[in-house]
Amino acid sequence: SSDVCSSDLISTENTWARSYPAGVFGPTAVELACLDYGVTNTGSAFPLAVSVYRDTDGGSPVSPGADLELIGEVEAIAVAGLVSGVQSVSFDPPICISPEDTIVVTMGIGSGSDGFLGFAGNSLPDAGATYILSESCGVAGFTNLADIGFADYHWVQRLTLNELCSSDNCPADLNGDGVVNDGEIG
Repeated sequence: SSDVCSSDLISTENTWARSYPAGVFGPTAVELACLDYGVTNTGSAFPLAVSVYRDTDGGSPVSPGADLELIGEVEAIAVAGLVSGVQSVSFDPPICISPEDTIVVTMGIGSGSDGFLGFAGNSLPDAGATYILSESCGVAGFTNLADIGFADYHWVQRLTLNELCSSDNCPADLNGDGVVNDGEIG
């Protein structure tokens, strides 16, 4: 299932989001290396952007630039005629997520010329909400699908996380303690 703003069954611009609250990935920093995400596309192959944001106020997402700070983005293509399936993107370098960060993962598309493109999901119980933003349909900020009558629509995602974040400031600091010392040299 999916929820999408459309005109004559052709997708208009839409962005969907899933929010992951602070601490959900554990007590230490992790790296987001890969993301599997559900997508539906009844038309031609179509470009999309998968973005990862840090929610600066930790609440429900509003919109990029308002409370969402971009920390990673990958351009992808929705496979043609994929009625419902899972696609993957990799982040190179991986995105470091601290335990204090609320993370928002989005998939954004422009207006299509044929077909119906949206997220693929399910109705299984889910701890996180799925949101939609579509300026052309009058949805100027991310809106929880449950608030507009789609409580059983949940965007399917699987994040592949590594347990250690590398330090951009000091690549030789292997244990992440902020210094290069005997622990790394040994």
